[in-house]
Amino acid sequence: MRAARIVEVLVNDLQGSNFQVNKPYAIQTIPVPEPKGTDILVKVGAASFCHTDALALDGSWPCPKPITGSHEGCGTVAKIGPDVPKGSYKVGDRVGLHPFYHVCGMVRLSALLTLGECHVCKRGGIGPMFCKNKGGALGLGGSDGSFAEYVIADSEFTVPIPENVSFADTVSSSRK
Repeated sequence: MRAARIVEVLVNDLQGSNFQVNKPYAIQTIPVPEPKGTDILVKVGAASFCHTDALALDGSWPCPKPITGSHEGCGTVAKIGPDVPKGSYKVGDRVGLHPFYHVCGMVRLSALLTLGECHVCKRGGIGPMFCKNKGGALGLGGSDGSFAEYVIADSEFTVPIPENVSFADTVSSSRK
């Protein structure tokens, strides 16, 4: 599959030399990922560019390289991992993706959110980005993001999208 990836970022040496902001993404061919556990494979319908993508691109947000950008995506379920709860998703379902990946002990976003197991999650009200046990964030570390033909998503942190809502509207609403 084709993916837009951050492959290299030149960092400012504080004197201004070797500084390159917004080095273009490289279009690369990479394997289509295989869903494992409670993951789902999503055929990307739309993805957006966020300020954290800009920070990753210019080196201000440290992330492994190469990495496929965009933690704001949506699309159609193409394949389901072996441990996805029966009846939660099927191939062809339209879904929006949450940026965080495998947050400790939390349940599906489409249900009531319960708190996880780490001390940060147990305090509540803070949000999954501060979970000490999370697997990462799509496109920023831990997992490739949505600037590709397919993306792996955590089924526990994926929400259904109604047929009457476009993919473009879905990713633009995640920006508000």
